[in-house]
Amino acid sequence: MPRTRTLLGASAALVALLLTACAPAATPTPTPTATETTPAPTPTPTPDASVAEIRLDDTGFVLLTEDGTAVFTYAWADEGEPAVAALEEAFDGPPTISTNPGDGGHYPDYTVYLWDGFTFYDEQNLEKPRAEYMLPSFAVFTADQARGIRLTTSSGVAVGTPVADVLALAPRTVEWGNYGTAYLIDVPEGVDPTVPGAVSGAVAAVSDATNTTIIEVRYFVESGL
Repeated sequence: MPRTRTLLGASAALVALLLTACAPAATPTPTPTATETTPAPTPTPTPDASVAEIRLDDTGFVLLTEDGTAVFTYAWADEGEPAVAALEEAFDGPPTISTNPGDGGHYPDYTVYLWDGFTFYDEQNLEKPRAEYMLPSFAVFTADQARGIRLTTSSGVAVGTPVADVLALAPRTVEWGNYGTAYLIDVPEGVDPTVPGAVSGAVAAVSDATNTTIIEVRYFVESGL
């Protein structure tokens, strides 16, 4: 009987050894490798479209960015609403609005839009097409900038420009009521500003008799002087 137990024990051990040898080897878990990531493209900067300058001439005014790109152009005979909308966006806020009443014959009523140094006048109660009016709209500068936007003419004249610099442009000089001396500059092409006569449109730089710098710049029609 003891011999039988020994044989059975040896057989069991042999079977266990065979089963162990036949069992499939465990597959090792792969070590995760670092994933290469493509860097996000650097966004292309968009041009700054903010208005840096308003430039006035005999035809109207233009809103310019710092690099000289025109973002809005206004002609004096154009409707006033788009100009007000563009100016409100440029100045980042609404204007102070008032009415400048006409005299019932010589000049009409105007709605006045004021932004801290820049004023836009738009004619109201029109009875005929705007282009048929002598002065359907105009603008006035009373500072060299308004809310951080430079205010200049096409020849570079601004409030604060020395009168001597304006005289170097060979303007025609006229006395303009209570305003003092007006210098006709940036007049239409083909018009000699030194010769009195009908000037269809001009920019005036205005100073008083005691001031050596320009105190106001505006568009006006010479025949209205």
